[in-house]
Amino acid sequence: MHALLAALTLAATFPAPPAPAAVARVTTYYDMASANRCHNIESAAAAIGQVTLPVGATFSFNDRTRSAEASYLEDRVFADGRVTTGRGGGVCQLASTLYAAALRSGMTITERHAHGLPVMYLPLGEDATVDDGILDLRFRNDGPGPVDLLVEARGGEIRVTFSGEPRPYTITVRHEEIHRLPHGEEEVAALPPPPLTLQGGLDGARVRTYIDVAWKGGRTEHLLMSDDTYRPIPRQVLVTGQPSA
Repeated sequence: MHALLAALTLAATFPAPPAPAAVARVTTYYDMASANRCHNIESAAAAIGQVTLPVGATFSFNDRTRSAEASYLEDRVFADGRVTTGRGGGVCQLASTLYAAALRSGMTITERHAHGLPVMYLPLGEDATVDDGILDLRFRNDGPGPVDLLVEARGGEIRVTFSGEPRPYTITVRHEEIHRLPHGEEEVAALPPPPLTLQGGLDGARVRTYIDVAWKGGRTEHLLMSDDTYRPIPRQVLVTGQPSA
């Protein structure tokens, strides 16, 4: 009884340490109208789940999601510079959300590839495309301490959270548009097969992405993270027939 009372007293005197604070969190939203897209995103997110990255550890998106690949379904993807369909549509949005959070958490980015076409769920320069065996998203935790990574996807929302001990700096992501590439029009003779729809058109651009690192001592660093060019996506116009002679 005395030992139990002593244990209870110690527990009251020395409460459990607080949970690690969020270092960075990014949320994007996906289209719940496509069951296949929901399945792909949520399967890949579940494969990552919660990961602890010790100092010096490297995270590989492809390595963590490989177990989900066999279940991927067909949906919209970018391939060969155009919008088409393919297995795993939506997974790149998960990778992009993870990349955007990694930029803000102080991770050292060791591999990342832009899409080449504009996306709508994040600013240009914060996307990341993946293709197992070819293109990966990789980053390393260089400290000052271990980091907990939590990846969640449900109800049309992707949330990526990096948690750990407070950083001696704050990070701001900044974009510089070098020039814009206006979209044109493309005539099509028939409606595209589902899940594709007529494209509304998106401008392309060349964009430089920086992180501004403000240290507590007053020092500031401006680091160029990428210089990406996105080709425009033309607006598609349905042409149903030719005018009579």
